[in-house]
Amino acid sequence: MTGTRVGFLPRPLVIQKRNPHDNSADFSAEIPLYTKTDALIEFLNGWVSKAEADLKLGRSWESIVENLWIEMYERDFVQMDDVTNVQLWLEALAEIGYESPSGSIISAKESADRLSRDYSLGRSLSGMPRNNCETLRSRPPVQFWTSDLHDGTRLDAPTTLAFLGQRVVVAGLKGAQSPYPNALRRTEGIVVGSAIPDPVAKYTDHASDVDNATISLMAEYVARDRSGQLGSTDAFFCSFTAAMCELFLEANRTLVVLAAHRYNLGRCSVERWTLLNRRLTRLSKDDAKGNVVGAVSRYDLEYLRHYTGISNLRLVSSFSGFYTAGHRYEPTRNEILIFHLKSRKSLLVNDIEKTSRHQFKFRSVYDVYHK
Repeated sequence: MTGTRVGFLPRPLVIQKRNPHDNSADFSAEIPLYTKTDALIEFLNGWVSKAEADLKLGRSWESIVENLWIEMYERDFVQMDDVTNVQLWLEALAEIGYESPSGSIISAKESADRLSRDYSLGRSLSGMPRNNCETLRSRPPVQFWTSDLHDGTRLDAPTTLAFLGQRVVVAGLKGAQSPYPNALRRTEGIVVGSAIPDPVAKYTDHASDVDNATISLMAEYVARDRSGQLGSTDAFFCSFTAAMCELFLEANRTLVVLAAHRYNLGRCSVERWTLLNRRLTRLSKDDAKGNVVGAVSRYDLEYLRHYTGISNLRLVSSFSGFYTAGHRYEPTRNEILIFHLKSRKSLLVNDIEKTSRHQFKFRSVYDVYHK
């Protein structure tokens, strides 16, 4: 603990009375100590610089310690019980009001300023250096196709791509139906799919799966289509569900797989999940096609990395900042809005405030807007 002094004596002040035990079993239990030490030291050496960087960004000491133990568990240095016990220990420290080591906590304003600077919070695409997007605008547009099932992902990536001058065909069973009809119908560059191939039409929910025959059939649809939509597509985009991109494996097009939920939805057996992992790994290594494999959130990215072992995953966070093009970020309320299920309001907001040590003021979106 911080500020504790340790002294040493030339002899122990206790007498140890050993209980009956098996020396052979003791030796077996100690083998990892000898075989994994070098790997553990190498990992910890690299972790130190990462932790220092996280502290500078305002990440709490508690979350860094928790993440360390999670990463050690993922590398088989410790057991799940060890991680659980550390989490319980951190919770106990918070309950008794323990203050983190000096230097690891920065002011709320400084933390917000750093986050805004490093992650461009509060700024739209139009407020960022335009050279980041000029390359896309100066080239002929690429046509994307998405058959996503979720209303959010059917619009999130398509509207962003359309803003960057690309063309997107939003297809699937929902057609032009959307909770956000104006964004779908009036955004230049977005086209609602007119003809839906049978393999796509039969992919009705997140439990749907595909077999090899269906994959081959989908490739035939792509090759024969002359509508200017499916056959003219340069890249297929899948987010919810990400595994839906298996439909297009033989279409000879670029695949963009960005999971917005568990990437393995619909792959309900060990064999089927393993096959999906192999396919995603191959996609990630196909440089000629320019495939992208990743996720739209940190959680889904780490989930994907943990089960596939793919090292070159992309984190492409959901972003709708271009809606505020031409406007400056000038907040008038000293609050952070929390979007949540109505039934979880009090528990969620209270937990977030407790975790943040009340450095920020959180409000339920339903309390502010009463809708």
